[in-house]
Amino acid sequence: MPTIALCLIAKNESALIGACLSSVRGAVDQIVVVDTGSEDDTVDIARSHGAEVVQFAWCDDFSAARNAALPQVRCDWVLVLDCDERLATGAAASIRKAVELARAEAFLLPLTDSAEMEASPDEVVSGAKALREPIWLPRLFRYSSDLAWEGRVHEHLGAWMECRNGHVAALDAPIAHYGAVPAYRAKRGNSDRNLNLLLEELKEEPSQWFARSYLLEELFQRGDAAATEQAKVLWTQLETVLLPAIESGRAQHGVVKALTACFVTFARDGAFLAVLQGVERAKAVGVAHPNLDFMEGIAH
Repeated sequence: MPTIALCLIAKNESALIGACLSSVRGAVDQIVVVDTGSEDDTVDIARSHGAEVVQFAWCDDFSAARNAALPQVRCDWVLVLDCDERLATGAAASIRKAVELARAEAFLLPLTDSAEMEASPDEVVSGAKALREPIWLPRLFRYSSDLAWEGRVHEHLGAWMECRNGHVAALDAPIAHYGAVPAYRAKRGNSDRNLNLLLEELKEEPSQWFARSYLLEELFQRGDAAATEQAKVLWTQLETVLLPAIESGRAQHGVVKALTACFVTFARDGAFLAVLQGVERAKAVGVAHPNLDFMEGIAH
């Protein structure tokens, strides 16, 4: 039977980490928590759930923190959650079955943002207490020695995924996410933190299109006029670098997300012809996704 390790990072998460770790009971064989300087009971709560705790000095880099868990992994698969997330009913059994039969190297799981902190995971993923429709994110990975996250914030496994030629499957193991509850997000200052880290990353390496797509989303959500210029820069990167790479047969993880961020911004600005031309260009190189069909319909 394949084994699974849960890896998560935490700092002052005593209000949420217990529920997160309780939700993975039966789903995982090992829990590794990377603590980045908690001053509350986070570490004690984690250990009470059987977690191995790694102390890591925070350095404004989520990938560095998440990668600190990997040397401790002794399992065949890695499940990734955040402290403000919980598996819904049935997710544990789905995860176990998936890794037992897996031919894929990674799985996308549906994550639904909760509208209320008090809502149960099942209420959230059913839509009864959801902010919006679920999004599918890569959260379950076959462990390998080269597994490594990239990016200061909104960390990803783009390079690792590309090396596996996109062998990814969808897995109906729902996750409820509480960190997007508006009042909670504002209290934590997550938007300001993410914006600053993304700007710093792009200052160091302007070609980081993946980070720019997240920057565009942050600016768009804040109603910042700078989103328009960032969308133009991102589209130039996509059109001149990413789409030709896809056309030549090189997989590019995250390209649909970046395309969607551009097209949503263009549509908001009334640049519907740019949306139609962009969708046509993406489809011409083989990018197929419901988001593109939706944006094409909006533009028409």
